[in-house]
Amino acid sequence: MKYSKNNLNEIIDSSSTQNFECGGELKEWNFSKQISQKIGFLPNIGIIMEALSSKLKTINRTDVPIFLDPKTASFLDVAVHAKFRQYLSEGTIEKHLRYARFMELHPMPVDFRNLSPEMFLRHVDYRIEYENATPNALKHEKRAVMMFLRAFRQYNKDWKE
Repeated sequence: MKYSKNNLNEIIDSSSTQNFECGGELKEWNFSKQISQKIGFLPNIGIIMEALSSKLKTINRTDVPIFLDPKTASFLDVAVHAKFRQYLSEGTIEKHLRYARFMELHPMPVDFRNLSPEMFLRHVDYRIEYENATPNALKHEKRAVMMFLRAFRQYNKDWKE
């Protein structure tokens, strides 16, 4: 039986390195450079968590405001609020901040400075429709949004529905 070089259906490949013709060209991938050029500076969640750990050692519970202003609060402020007012662990806060950063930089972004149920629902619809997001992933994104809503005193009946 004669195999043609260009028909992949005819090639019996028992080893992934057996046929080099169908692998394409070897080239270097620079995803991080492409993303940083497209979006700009991406704050590192690890840096925020490091700052949170050092700030937790120096701040008193009475110094933490009961609610934050969404227009001026940083991710670090929300993290401190989540630790003292929402009683979340540092691991949970870190996970929520990673999901928040993901949602903020997503093609259907969520603006945490101006949260609305419609914006979040559009994001969820996009994730279900085009990215086949699992219910578990959406649950974690919802919990991240809830952390911000509680910090900004924006959790109301619209969000419950």
